[in-house]
Formats: sequence, structure tokens, C-alpha cells
Amino acid sequence: VMVGRALTARPWLLWQVGEALGLPPPIGKYGSAPRTPEEEAKEYGRSLFRLLELMEEHFEERQALRKFCFHVQTSAVWLPFGHTLFAKARAAKSFVEARKHLEEFFFYTHTMYPRTELRQ
Repeated sequence: VMVGRALTARPWLLWQVGEALGLPPPIGKYGSAPRTPEEEAKEYGRSLFRLLELMEEHFEERQALRKFCFHVQTSAVWLPFGHTLFAKARAAKSFVEARKHLEEFFFYTHTMYPRTELRQ
């Protein structure tokens, strides 16, 4: 359960383990796994864009946005201003708005906490 919670916000953890074992990057990834708090925050942003894209393909908009908002709520506690990201996700009424909010939030440099005691 604890690994699953960590992977919610940091899906690249398995990439880091694979890299340590000498394995190549996952399909679609190049270079090294994110290591610094800044690199991890950037990768987290990319993962949210990809998740939104997949949800748009597989769910009706209203349901997808609800699921996306839940994911952000449970994973954004690892960001110093994660509550702001969650508020933006919750305010989105369309895929277009959600992408716009993500672009605005991740336009700035962020970092991820190495650990958190916060719970939703």
C-alpha cells in the first residue's frame, strides 16, 4: 500500500530502481531518471499532462475531470504549493481549462518534498 501511494505522486520511482539495476529507461523516456527535487517536480507535471491526455481518450469529460481532480488531491501534497494546483484542478470545467491551469502552474519552477506527512 505504501509503495502504491508513493507511486501515485512519483511514478518514476520504478525508473530510478531500474536505472540503479542497470536497465534502460522505460519506453518513451530518454536519459536519466529524475533525481533532484526540481527534476521530480518537472516530471510530475509531465505525468499530469499525460494522465489528462489518457483520461480524455478513455472517459467522458465530467468523469475524467473528477478522477483527475482526485489524483491531484492525493498526489499534490508532495509539492510546496500543491494546494494551489489542487484548487486549479478542481476549478477546471473542461479539458481545455485543465490543460491551461497545468500550463500556468508548471510554467514556474517547482520542487517536490522528499517526504510528506500531509494527508488529504
